Formats: sequence, C-alpha cells, structure tokens
Amino acid sequence: MTLVNDFARIPVCGRIVHYNQTKLPEGPDRLIPFMGKILIKRLMFRGFIQSDHLELLPEFRLEMAQWVKVGKIRYQEDIVDGFENTNSAFQGLLQGRNRGKMLVRVAEDPTRQ
Repeated sequence: MTLVNDFARIPVCGRIVHYNQTKLPEGPDRLIPFMGKILIKRLMFRGFIQSDHLELLPEFRLEMAQWVKVGKIRYQEDIVDGFENTNSAFQGLLQGRNRGKMLVRVAEDPTRQ
C-alpha cells in the first residue's frame, strides 16, 4: 500500500483461492487500518469480472496476441507434469500455491521445438 499513488484505481478480480473457505482466516483483523489507508490515499477499488466486457473480446484477442508475440506482455505459467498429478495441481490452484496460469502437461507439445 505504501507504493500506491493517491487517487489510484485498483481493480479487484481473481479470488479463486478463497472459494472454498468456510470461515475467516485466523489472525488480527487488518480491515480497519486497511480502510484507513484507502481513505487517506483516496483510493477507488472496483470489482472486475471479464464477462462484463464480452463485446471487447475480439479486439482483446488480436491486440493481446500481438503484444505477447513482441514481448510487450509476459505471462507466468506453473506447469505440473503428468496426468496423474492433475488432482494435486487442482488442489494447489484452489489453495493459491501457483503463480500465474496452472497447467498440467500430459504430453510434450509438438508445436514447440
């Protein structure tokens, strides 16, 4: 939060790690100091769900493909080898053990040399 500019706009998306929680995590409640930072810095948080913007999908696909191709956008993948490890990979995804897209490699990719 110390690096966030005053009046910043912060999108909120991707809470998959919390989908199966049945109670709040243990530990101190940091909400009150966090809300204080939001107030002092005059921040705006807004929920973001990609399905709210489906009309932009064709344009996004064209632009993103080009940006990835030229290296303007980089992405992270966590790759788990072996179909037999699918369950543990999925559990890791739900527990937030991955960074980036979680993939299970079941065979070598013939398109990559």
